[in-house]
Amino acid sequence: TGLKASESSTKFLCSYNAALVQKQRGYFILFYSAIVRDARTYTTVASMLSDIATEEVSAACLVPSSFLPNVVPRKISGMDHCIVDGSFDGVEVQADGNVVPASFSAMEIIGDGGEGDGKGGLGMGHRFAAAVFSKQVK
Repeated sequence: TGLKASESSTKFLCSYNAALVQKQRGYFILFYSAIVRDARTYTTVASMLSDIATEEVSAACLVPSSFLPNVVPRKISGMDHCIVDGSFDGVEVQADGNVVPASFSAMEIIGDGGEGDGKGGLGMGHRFAAAVFSKQVK
């Protein structure tokens, strides 16, 4: 969604389908993993994420793969969530469509419930993709 990735490194990761009954809509997401092209030429995370699709994304940040188990829901991992320190650089999309640098605390990403249940943090689809990806990078 706006990252410049090497086409040859792009690999299908997983798909996620959900129905939002109360909103009478649903969505289907395809997740891919890829190596960011010319990653070393970017001086900041914000410059790397500056071309994200603002109509699809409200915020984005980069986290190390070691952080991913923290966002995997208990119903997938079987592990309880704990308090995690730290923050990660990223960007936020403002109402006017401008992309601005931002920082996100680990707990902001994990969210209140840690389960992708609408209590803040990542949604369930992204948590599912994190679970799949974290198994691949072990």
